[in-house]
Amino acid sequence: MHVILIADGMPAGGTERQIVALLRGLRQECPRITSHFGVLAKGGAREQEAYYWADHRFMVPRSNPYDLRLAWSLRRYVRAHGIDIIHTFGAIADLSGVITARLCGTKLVNGSIRSARRRLTRRDILSRFTMRFADHVVANSRAGLHAFGQRNNPRATVIYNGIDLADYAEVVSHHSDSPYLCMVGNFTAKKDHQALLEAFVLVLRSYPTYHLVLVGQGPTEAACRRLIEERGLSDHVDMVTNCHEPAPYIKGADVCILLSPDGEGLSNVILEYCALKKPVVATNKGGTPEIIEHGKSGVLVDSHLPAEVGQAIMGLIADPERRAKLAAHAHQVAVDKFNCTRMTAAYARLYDQICPAD
Repeated sequence: MHVILIADGMPAGGTERQIVALLRGLRQECPRITSHFGVLAKGGAREQEAYYWADHRFMVPRSNPYDLRLAWSLRRYVRAHGIDIIHTFGAIADLSGVITARLCGTKLVNGSIRSARRRLTRRDILSRFTMRFADHVVANSRAGLHAFGQRNNPRATVIYNGIDLADYAEVVSHHSDSPYLCMVGNFTAKKDHQALLEAFVLVLRSYPTYHLVLVGQGPTEAACRRLIEERGLSDHVDMVTNCHEPAPYIKGADVCILLSPDGEGLSNVILEYCALKKPVVATNKGGTPEIIEHGKSGVLVDSHLPAEVGQAIMGLIADPERRAKLAAHAHQVAVDKFNCTRMTAAYARLYDQICPAD
């Protein structure tokens, strides 16, 4: 069986990490499936890693982000290489996949439900439109299916993100002279760093030795720096903006946080927290409750009010035994429910289902 994965881009994001994990899983665990990979926007942080694990490369000719010549190039590639399934990630890839599948009679899997936003973006809306033409739609969370209006689609299913726990077995903690909290997430409107900073002001009143490490990059970074200055937090907050492998910072933290105003589809960052046995404080929205069970594997907050977030964090700082229990349970959830082997096997079964062997 030949499967081609097409992505709009390969920056250092959660979706892109999962594409790499799937290509690696297919190479290592499913030798009967030959993988092909192509990406539209060149130069992403994970592009070369994806090419490394794919069995074959599809080099996409493209002059601008909306260059639909991709569909005609993809048609030629699909016919030349006997592709059985086109698996798309991203709106332009979805649209090109629909055209090519129709022209070539190839099966199509739409894999673009990777978020659970309350308001879909224009690209989300385009992806949703193309889903009606797909042989199957895959989301990485039940919340994502609901957000995209696919919950009652009989051709839609959930395959949870997978994480390779072996990748985290030898992680060495970031060295710090002070205990610290950590949040990993790019500085965008999708993450509420400002709310965490306001809550951290309250934390420092009771735990003045603590620091806060923020790992990420993006357009709201300057606003966060201004707020840090205004609140007098400069000596207690470290912003790490040139890091693509945050695991050491996660490993050394006492508590890890992710505040997402619109929720997450299924957060890879939270899975990393779990893999590294860290107690989690996160927003009770989107797909996060599908990972974290409040009070058992972490703490979920219903709002980003400083008092609620601060109290959740301080409750964990004050109780190391509770932190350890939450972290241990979260790690076991990652082992049982979100491992890469399970994810790869689920995709292989799906491919077999929609394109059975003769």
